[in-house]
Amino acid sequence: MLRLIAAGALVAGAAGLCGVASAQPRPAGDGLGEMYCVYESLTLETDYEVVAEAFLYGDTAAADIAAAKKLVDDTAATCAAGHDITAGQMSAMSEIGILGSATDYLADELLFEGVSETAIDGIFDVFDELSEDDQDGIYDGAWRDDAAIEGRVKSALLAKGVPDTEHSIETAFQILDLSTMAMDSVMMFMLDEMKDDKP
Repeated sequence: MLRLIAAGALVAGAAGLCGVASAQPRPAGDGLGEMYCVYESLTLETDYEVVAEAFLYGDTAAADIAAAKKLVDDTAATCAAGHDITAGQMSAMSEIGILGSATDYLADELLFEGVSETAIDGIFDVFDELSEDDQDGIYDGAWRDDAAIEGRVKSALLAKGVPDTEHSIETAFQILDLSTMAMDSVMMFMLDEMKDDKP
């Protein structure tokens, strides 16, 4: 399931962060847009699980990591075919695919453990509901070393219905980190597109 897109975390969040709300992605056929093509393609089947496991777990075999990388590269090449995609946009597109796959994988893990769809969807709303200072802390990756920000994020997750267990909260923290990283990749794609459009 395209959880990042369903929750509206990427387009809305990225537009707000970089101030380019008018720079909407160009549609690619009937899909979500070029920047989401790798992510969308991987999640059509179970390919996202292969990619997510290679990305998330340090004990993944080298052959499996290589297979996951080839899968992403091949998917990105297919997505880029017939479109005016820059090298930077292809890289961002691949990153969105990887980060989206990992996010969906973790969200599925919570679902299998009995966490409600509503609570899982709520994780993607937490970032936009935090103060700008806390958003900056999450965005620059420093928040896990800041007990105050981490505490506020945990409270926000609990309010969304995420169970107060170490595993559920840690998984939700990971989802928040990954979706924020994906926002950065979306911004990079959009900014590259704007730069490419300049005369």
